[in-house]
Amino acid sequence: PSTMAKSPRSSLTVFGFGEKGVQLFDEEMRSRAVLGGQQSPVRRVAVSPDESIIAAGSDDGSIRLWRAATPTQLLNPQPR
Repeated sequence: PSTMAKSPRSSLTVFGFGEKGVQLFDEEMRSRAVLGGQQSPVRRVAVSPDESIIAAGSDDGSIRLWRAATPTQLLNPQPR
């Protein structure tokens, strides 16, 4: 992975991969979801304080948001 974020309560861990992917794990490090759609390598990931939102930023300047529980993509702005 190229980046990692852990939720404040440590029940979610998110890894961002340079190969254009984001993977979400539970507290026992079991994979919960693979979040795709990035068009360039992922360089930053974050988890909201309430653990409801996952964010990923990539080399092309785009940011994607997903609802952690589903995981449903919430936002897909155009790159700069």
